[in-house]
Amino acid sequence: MAFSLWHNSFPILDKRKSDFYFEFPLQKSCVTTIDLPAGFEVEAMPANASLKFSYGNYEISYVYNKDKNQVVSTAKFVLNTQIIPAAKYTEMQQYMDGITKAQNKKLVIRKKV
Repeated sequence: MAFSLWHNSFPILDKRKSDFYFEFPLQKSCVTTIDLPAGFEVEAMPANASLKFSYGNYEISYVYNKDKNQVVSTAKFVLNTQIIPAAKYTEMQQYMDGITKAQNKKLVIRKKV
């Protein structure tokens, strides 16, 4: 979609020995409204998603208002702590990859027939 709450990727590490540090805990949100051009409609919309991690969560939802011919997406990203224990690194890496995949889903519009 037209936003990016998270854009970094993390390498896959089998046995991390030290904790991972973010600069600070994070909480980001984004509401995006897309007004479709006259004569166009939604053909396919990404599925809503909810991801959980021991130290955070991510949610994204999409709503199509046919009367206004607009799509509203709402996303929220939370990282509750800046220190991720080494034992939780793989879980964090998979969570962050999941966020990247969830926010890169495509909205497909088509010309009305």
